[in-house]
This record gives sequence, structure tokens and C-alpha cells, in this order.
Amino acid sequence: MKINERTRFPHPVLSSESNDYLTGEFDIKVVTVEEKLATDQVTVDVVVSLAEQSLRELIVDGHAGVGFFVTCLDTYYSRLVPIGLEDRRFSFDPGALVGSVSFLPMVWAKKNVGEFDLANCHAEFGGGAMSLDIGSVLAVGEAQRLTIGREKLAEIESIFSVVQAPDLRDDELLVNPDSDKIQLLVASNIYQDFNRFRGLPHGRPIVLNSAFVPAVMEVLDLLRQARSEYEGRRWFRIFKAKCDYLGVDLESPSLWRDAQQLLNSPFGNIRMNSQLWEGE
Repeated sequence: MKINERTRFPHPVLSSESNDYLTGEFDIKVVTVEEKLATDQVTVDVVVSLAEQSLRELIVDGHAGVGFFVTCLDTYYSRLVPIGLEDRRFSFDPGALVGSVSFLPMVWAKKNVGEFDLANCHAEFGGGAMSLDIGSVLAVGEAQRLTIGREKLAEIESIFSVVQAPDLRDDELLVNPDSDKIQLLVASNIYQDFNRFRGLPHGRPIVLNSAFVPAVMEVLDLLRQARSEYEGRRWFRIFKAKCDYLGVDLESPSLWRDAQQLLNSPFGNIRMNSQLWEGE
């Protein structure tokens, strides 16, 4: 099921994208997410908001249902999940939701409705009353997209591999995204020093700032220009999960700021490393 602002119905639908109702609002928000990573079970707390009397009466009388249409492409989970009008907590089966998950709030007809009062509806529906068929979509809220699973917690460094590149000029570094991992290419004359420095407590934060920050900036820029070229790479899934989790917009990234965010403010590692300030 795909519902957006271009979807049209022969009956009124309460939505922020339509003028079908004169007054009223509807939404359901996922306010907290609890993930048990050991079992891949997800539990959510939701808050329901429905301010439209005729729809509330249908739900209370059992003629309509309210809940989420939940979609997870990674696990092929696509299901209408009834909730009710009260704020509540509910859990999904272990492993049902992994990766990018869409929660679309909906109200739908559970039974045929013979006479639905149109007093609060736009004049184009003619006033009076109309019949609603079972399964009819009666209200649609704003979709929420959440990132579920371990991938969003992975360090960005984990999707990079440091590779010696004899063809590079002395002291040169380049990025190659055309591999399962993003390759940070390092000139032969500095390859051993680079790895040795990276392994030292005082050296790692310097390498993060001098090499990995610009590398992440370049990757963000490449995805902004030609995202489809890299979506099949193994590293892309983790990189996107991390971006979604941190609110980084791949369509319009702030290269400098977002790279620092993805690397967890790496300059702070320099500031807090006392070895770098000895002898001051």
C-alpha cells in the first residue's frame, strides 16, 4: 500500500494534505523505541491524537479501526497494526523490523457504514450523509521513518579499509568508494607510519581529524551527486543507517558539520587526550 499527497479517494479523508474536513486533526507518534539487540525485538510507545468527532464515534462503535501501516522492506514486513485511541506500548515479533521502517498512521473502516455524517466535510462531498465500504481509508497521518537494528550503532571507521596505493604520489591520500568497504588509499612512503600512528592512543584522534573527516566529507559529496551508483555497495547500508539515525540528509548534506557528527566530534578526542598537551 502506498499513500501520499497524490492519492485520491471518492470519500473524505482526514489528512494534513487534504481539505476534505473543515476541522480536525489526526496523528500517531512513535515517542520511544526499545530495541533488544540480542533478540532483534522492537517495542514502541505511541501517542494517539484524533480530534474529529464523527471519526472518533466510528472507532468507539467498532465500525472503524486506528493504527499503523508498518513497512520494512529489508524483512518484507508490510502489515496494518491496530492500536486503538489510547496511548500504548506494543512489541513486534523478534526480527520483524530491521533497517529502515515506515510507520504510517491510519484510520480505516472495519465494517460497511451506511450513513456517515458529512456535516464537517468539504462541500464537494454534497452534505448530508454517505456510505463507506469496509476497508475504506478514513484518515492518514504523517509517516515516521525509523532506523532499527545494530547498523546505526556501528562506528563509521568500520566501513573503511586502509589500503597501500603505490601509484599515489608521496604523502598523498585518496578515497575509493568502489569496493565493499570504502578504501582509504595511502601512499607507500607513509603507509606504515599511517597505520602505526593510527594505533597509538595519541595518534588515532589526529588521524581521525586529518584523514577520516575529509574522507567522510568526500563520501557525502559523492552520494549527494550520484547516490544510485553506490547503493549496491556493502558499506552503503551501514553508512545510510548511521545517517538516518543522526538526521543527516544525504540529498543535501552539510559536509563539514555532518562529517564531524558521523565521526562523533573527533576534535573532542584531541582536546581530551592529555598526552597531546604534555610539556605545554
